[in-house]
Order: sequence, then C-alpha cells, then structure tokens
Amino acid sequence: MLVCGLYHPPKPNKDLIGFLAELSDGFLDSTPEGTVVLGGELNKLDLSEVNRQTGLIPLVDFPTGGDSKLDNCLTNAPHLFAKSYPTTAQTKTDHLGFIVPAAKKLKPIRTKLAFRDCRQQYKDALYKRLVVLTGPLSGSFPALMISLTPSSRPYTC
Repeated sequence: MLVCGLYHPPKPNKDLIGFLAELSDGFLDSTPEGTVVLGGELNKLDLSEVNRQTGLIPLVDFPTGGDSKLDNCLTNAPHLFAKSYPTTAQTKTDHLGFIVPAAKKLKPIRTKLAFRDCRQQYKDALYKRLVVLTGPLSGSFPALMISLTPSSRPYTC
C-alpha cells in the first residue's frame, strides 16, 4: 500500500500531475495488486486530468474550503472505501476536514496462543521428573568418558 500526503500550492512551480503519474505507475509496476491512497490539500489541481493520467479517483465530493474542493483523497481502489463525510478540523483553519471510512467492517482476527508457565514451582517439578527419567537412562546407557582435543574430529562416538 502506498500512502502519501500531498500539498499542491495555489501557484505551483512543478508539474504535480506528472509526478503523481510516475509515482503511482512505479509503485503499481512493482506491486500490481497494490493500493494507492493520496490525500491532502490539492487547491486548484485539475482532478479530472489527474484521473485521466493516473487512474486515481477522487473520494471527496463536497466543498472543503468555501465553495471549492480544496482538500481531497485519491485512490486506485475506491471499492475499499465508503462515502466520505466532512468534519471540522481540530486546528484553526477555514477548511473542512474529511473522513474516508473503510467500505467493509472487518471481523477481528482471533488467535489462540499457547505458552509455557515457567514459574519456579513448575521448574522444581520438572527437575524432580528429570531425576526420575535420568535414573533408568543411566542404567541402560552407561556414560562413557572420552577426552577431546582441539584436533579431534567432530561427532566422535
């Protein structure tokens, strides 16, 4: 997923549409199933031209600054999002904010997790059982003493 924040100044000095086309095309070439989400203050950017060159679809269809759509969110996967709605910003601004909710409510993923309780009382019980196990083991397989030197072959038995 490619998520970017954008600011298009009222008097731009660079071609933002060309940059967005290169950015989204480069990402989608390397990740064909990827999702692109670009949002921010776009001012007077021609959204129909953005859509024509990049295939990105604007999600905000209401004015966010006076009578103009100054802020917007663009995506190549509009089916993942529900209808956007306006909200007042928490900072001093003449713009409205917007919220773009997910289209589907996903079920929470529940996972069962198993772990060992390693408190001291259980360690003591384990050590007692090991003594019971190693007694017959020592009787059946006597321990051999060997000497190893740095030049010994590994796995000498």
